[in-house]
Amino acid sequence: TLLIDDNVTISANASIICANEINIEKGCLISWDVLIMDTDSHEITSLESGRQINFSSPITIEENVWISCRCTILKGTMIGKNNVVAAGSIVSGTYNESNVIYSTNKKIIKRGISWKK
Repeated sequence: TLLIDDNVTISANASIICANEINIEKGCLISWDVLIMDTDSHEITSLESGRQINFSSPITIEENVWISCRCTILKGTMIGKNNVVAAGSIVSGTYNESNVIYSTNKKIIKRGISWKK
């Protein structure tokens, strides 16, 4: 299920790969060369159990989130409203609202922000 709300801008060369569920709420801006994927696209299995260990997981991008150019949003990510994801970041996990987010280590480089399209 891919849900894209009102007033969402998706720029050139952005890719969304949805195997499970991706929800992009209203007013978001997705810049160029962004990749959003709720799956690894290939199965990884445990040698010990023989069972798959990497399952798809939903992505939620709440209202008024700006995802800058060349970012990758990985499965299981929840980005709270009014966040900006800095250019070139690879993000996964949960992020509270109104921050500038940078890279995979969940580093917040600025708190208490807002932005306009």
